Amino acid sequence: MSGLTTAFVLIPCISASAVAVVLFDWRLAAAAACGALAFLFLAPQLPEILRIYGSSVMSGVAIGALALVAVLLWRPSTSTWSRMSAALVATFIVTYGHLISLGVT
Repeated sequence: MSGLTTAFVLIPCISASAVAVVLFDWRLAAAAACGALAFLFLAPQLPEILRIYGSSVMSGVAIGALALVAVLLWRPSTSTWSRMSAALVATFIVTYGHLISLGVT
C-alpha cells in the first residue's frame, strides 16, 4: 500500500465509518457535512501536514455524511452497521475513483 493510498483512500474511509457510528439523524449528518466542507475551504491556509491529513479526514467525513443524509432520509431507522457500510462504500468509491482518474493506482 503506497502512501497515496493511505492518505487519500484509507484515512477517509476510516473517518467516514467513524462518523457513521455517531450520526443517527439526517439533520446531524447534514451539519457534519457542512462543517467538514467548511474545514476543506480553510485547508489552503493550514500547515502542510495538517492540510494533507486533516483534509483527508474531513473529506471522508464530508463524503460519508453526505451519503448518510441520503440513507437516513430514505430509511431513518437503519442500524449502525448499515450506516457504516453506506458511508464506507460511498467514500471508497469516490476516493479510489479519484485516484484512478488521476492515473495513480
